Amino acid sequence: MYRINPKVLQTPVTDGNILLLEPEKGLYYELNDTSVMIFQAIENGMDRDGIVRLIVSNYEIDEKTAQTDIDILISLLKDNNIIYY
Repeated sequence: MYRINPKVLQTPVTDGNILLLEPEKGLYYELNDTSVMIFQAIENGMDRDGIVRLIVSNYEIDEKTAQTDIDILISLLKDNNIIYY
């Protein structure tokens, strides 16, 4: 299960997006509404398969595409110290 780095700060911005600050690198990341849904699912302890089901049920996207897109986002968040395993 993934966990959010407790040092990461977040604030809502326009149109349901959130802005993340990773303080150790001093970098900002803006998440769009789909990424916010995934980020919040991780915050709530949902595993990858649960996140895939959530995205497929909320968007017109097939499971394979959802898996690929979620894996890309998770990899990006891990590489930038936003989440860890």
